[in-house]
Amino acid sequence: IVMWRTVLVIFSLLHAVCAGAVTSGTDKITLSDLDNVIRNAQNYDRVREDRLDSCRTALERSKSLEQRYLIYFDMRYTFDRYRTDSATFYALKSLEAAKALGRPDYVGASSIALAKQYQTSGMSYDALATLNMVDRSALPAKEREEMYLFYMSTYESLEELSMDKSLKHYYSSKAREYKDSIVCQFPDNVIIKSESLVVEGDYKSALEMLLKKYESLSPEAIETGPVAIAIADIYLTIGWRDAAKDYMIASAYSDLVNAKKEYVALRMLATMLYEDGDIKRAYSYLNKALEDANFCKARLKVDAL
Repeated sequence: IVMWRTVLVIFSLLHAVCAGAVTSGTDKITLSDLDNVIRNAQNYDRVREDRLDSCRTALERSKSLEQRYLIYFDMRYTFDRYRTDSATFYALKSLEAAKALGRPDYVGASSIALAKQYQTSGMSYDALATLNMVDRSALPAKEREEMYLFYMSTYESLEELSMDKSLKHYYSSKAREYKDSIVCQFPDNVIIKSESLVVEGDYKSALEMLLKKYESLSPEAIETGPVAIAIADIYLTIGWRDAAKDYMIASAYSDLVNAKKEYVALRMLATMLYEDGDIKRAYSYLNKALEDANFCKARLKVDAL
């Protein structure tokens, strides 16, 4: 009986995987598509630079502190995953303006944004200290979800870096606490929900959830990157390497067309291609990832490369 239950579980999982792979509404992105995006990366960077130029012009014409706060906040968002030092600078400027305006909601939003930049820079303790100062009562639901996400990822980073077993256990429990809160309070967050399902061993439900979300996105959507790499991670876990590579390509494509400079998919894809014997393309992708990480000054990604 146990054996047949195991067979049925495996069968249902493979059925879900195959169905998702075949019926996905998002166009399949190929390595040739990715090569083309890399060749034309400057065009995508120009789009982001044009947005930043518009923000700078608006800042010069601003007539009130609140207008400047909103522009600072927008510039932080536009620099995010593009230029870490500039994103941190404008997060600090928006926090200063928020405090001067006496707006607890603005202070909370800017503090969360600043914590994210600290985390990206590898400054986990600064990120944690900044998050601890946020007045949760002033946060709307979306920003509270972001705060929980950054708490979770910051504790995960601290767990990975810690050499002390008791501290590792503490950081792990805190990360799990915030992950559980996200799952309970924000059920629409399919990535965190799917991670919890994977921990429980329910790969079928995790894949179904992620593939449904993926089908609703275009290849160029900024959300496609994290959703696709989450799918790829599950495929790798269950040993479906070719399917994992397809979604890794999709994730890298989304990152690059959105001019992100801080990412993981292209680096992981380069490693897979090297293992496949596609040496020239692997080195090309690895060099691009290193170039972007240095441009962004994303400390953790540079170290990893």
